[in-house]
Amino acid sequence: TYSNSSDPRFFKTTDGGTTWESVGLPAGVKAIWHLLVNPLDSSILYTKTDTAIYKSTDSGKTWSIIVGS
Repeated sequence: TYSNSSDPRFFKTTDGGTTWESVGLPAGVKAIWHLLVNPLDSSILYTKTDTAIYKSTDSGKTWSIIVGS
């Protein structure tokens, strides 16, 4: 499960909400606006910033630009 907060980060839980950990942001990015989780593989994430769309295949540990700059 993933959730956003009042600051520009997203968090995930793997224990039903008892504990939460921050999902890393793409390098140089201060805020992400949307987070999409692949329904078939929750380790695959997509996020949108002001200038690009990024993809992560490791639950947000690393990101690659797939559209934009």
